[in-house]
Amino acid sequence: MQKSAVDFRHLLAVSDDYTVAGLLVHGCATDYPYDMVTAQLAETFPAQTPRLEPVSPAMPPLRAFTVNGLVYWYAVCFGGAMLSQITHLACVLGSRVSILIGTCGGLDPAAATGDLIVPTHAQGDESTTRAYRRDTGEDRHEHHADPQLTGRLLKVLKRGHRVGTGPTVTCQAILGETSDDIEGWSAAGYHGVEMEAATLLATSAHFGVPAAAVLMIADNLAAGQTLLDHGYRLGRERRHAILRSVYGAAVPELTNRSRRANMGGDWAGRLPDLLTPWGLAGLRVGAELTGLGDRSRTWRIDAAGGQYAAKLTFDGPAFVEPGLRIAAALDQAGIPTGAPVPAVDGQLCRSVGGPGRVWTLALLEFMPGEPLDLGDPLAAEAAGDLLGQVHRALGAMPAAPRPAGKLLDFYNQQADAVGGAAGAALKQALVDIHAFNTRTPLDFGILYGDPAPEILRDPDTGTLALIDWGTPSFGPLLHDLVAWQAFLTVGQPPDRAMRTRRRFHDAYQARYPIDQGQFAGQGLFAALQKAISAAFVPEPPDDPPPPI
Repeated sequence: MQKSAVDFRHLLAVSDDYTVAGLLVHGCATDYPYDMVTAQLAETFPAQTPRLEPVSPAMPPLRAFTVNGLVYWYAVCFGGAMLSQITHLACVLGSRVSILIGTCGGLDPAAATGDLIVPTHAQGDESTTRAYRRDTGEDRHEHHADPQLTGRLLKVLKRGHRVGTGPTVTCQAILGETSDDIEGWSAAGYHGVEMEAATLLATSAHFGVPAAAVLMIADNLAAGQTLLDHGYRLGRERRHAILRSVYGAAVPELTNRSRRANMGGDWAGRLPDLLTPWGLAGLRVGAELTGLGDRSRTWRIDAAGGQYAAKLTFDGPAFVEPGLRIAAALDQAGIPTGAPVPAVDGQLCRSVGGPGRVWTLALLEFMPGEPLDLGDPLAAEAAGDLLGQVHRALGAMPAAPRPAGKLLDFYNQQADAVGGAAGAALKQALVDIHAFNTRTPLDFGILYGDPAPEILRDPDTGTLALIDWGTPSFGPLLHDLVAWQAFLTVGQPPDRAMRTRRRFHDAYQARYPIDQGQFAGQGLFAALQKAISAAFVPEPPDDPPPPI
C-alpha cells in the first residue's frame, strides 16, 4: 500500500507540517519502559522536562516527546507487526534515525545474563522483513545496522557494561522455538535470538534511515536458561537497572543524531571545497566513519595520493591544533596515531565558519584496522604496552607539543560552573587528589585524556594505532592508567577484572615504569572519573557554522 506523508498525516489527524525527527522503540510485552524513557528524558533535558504524549487514536501504543523543537516518537512493541507500521510511518514522516532497545535469549554459552549485544545485523525471514527487502540474493535475509550509529552506541555502552557485537536472529514465535533451533543458531554464530531487530532494521533501511539495536541478554538459552526459571524472576530489578542505563546511551544518541542530520549542511557534499587547501587530486568523499563522538564528525577520503580521514571538530583551532601536533609528534616517534596531513601552506587545520561559531577541519592519515578486541586474552597487555609507549615517548621529547590545558585546573573551573551536588562531588574528588599528591608526588605528563581509547589493530601487521587525539591535556599519568583499566574491565566479573588490571599494569610498567607508591591513588582517580561522568552530558552544537 503506497501512501504519502500527506495520507499518513490525515490518518493520524496531525498537522499538515507534522514531521518526526527520530524513532525510539522498546521491544517488550508490558508497559514498564514508559517510566524508563520518562526518567531518562528528565535527566538528559532537565530544563525542558519533555513529556510523553499520545500521537493518535489510530496508533494507541505510540507516544511522542519534543526536544529542542523536534518531535520524536517512542513506542513499546512486542514483535514485528505493529513495529513495522510505526517504523514505516516514522520514516515517511521524516525520521532520521531508528533505535531499538530490547532483550534477547543468549546463544553464546560464554555470555552471561545482563550482557549487552549491539547487532551488526539481524537474520529475519518474515513478512515484516520480506516486504521491505524484495531482492533474491543469498544475503537477502540479513538486515544490517548502521555502522556509524552502532559504533557510537558501542563506545558509550562499553564504559559501563560487558558488550558484544555480532549477528542476531529474529524469531517471533517465541513459544515455538525448539532445542534444535537454539543449537543451530548457536552453531551458526548468532549471539542472540529476539523478536524485533530485523523488522526495525529492514523497514528503516528500505527508507534509507540509519538504524541500530541494543539488546540485553535476559536468559542464556545456550546455557540452558529460560524465562520460566526461578532465577529469572529474581533478577528482574537487575535487568531493569541495566535497561535504564541503556536508555542513558540511546536517548542522547537519538536526539543528537537527528540534530546532526538537521544541522543545515550537506557536509559530505561541501567537503571537496572545504578540503581545497590540501590540494588533493581525484578527491572522493566516502562513508562517514564510526566512533564519531559528540564533538566531531569524520569522513573517509579517497584521493590520488592515498586514503585519508577528514575530521570536523566542534571547537576552534586553539583547542584542536595542540592535539594534532601531539599526534604528529608521536607518529614521528613510531607510534601510529592517524597523524594530521599538512595543507599546502603547512597548516594542520582550517577554521570552518565565521563570527560566533568557529569549528575546525583537519585532514588525517587513514588508519586501517579494527578496534582492539577486549575479549582477546592479550588485549590488556597490548593496551598497557601501548600506553606505556605513548607516555614514554612524550616524556622523552625535549620539546613536546603542549596540550591546550591542564586536566586538574580545567575540572576545577568546571566544578564551579556546574555547581550543585555534581559540582561539589567533582570539587571534592580534585581536593582528594591534590592531598594525595602532597603526600605521594605523582608523575605528570601529557595525557591521552579520552576514557574510551580508540585503539585499532592492523589485521595484516598486528600493529596498534592510538587515534582520536581530541582531548589531550597535561596532568597526572595515573589518570590515563585508571581510565584505560576501567575501559578494559567493563562488564568483567571481579576476579577477571583483577587479572586484567594486573596484566595491563605489568605491561605498562615494563614499558614506562613509574613509582609503585602512586598506584595507591587509583581509587581517587576512579572517583574523579565518576564525578566527571555525573557532571557532564555532552551534546553537539545547536547550529551549523555560517557558510565560508
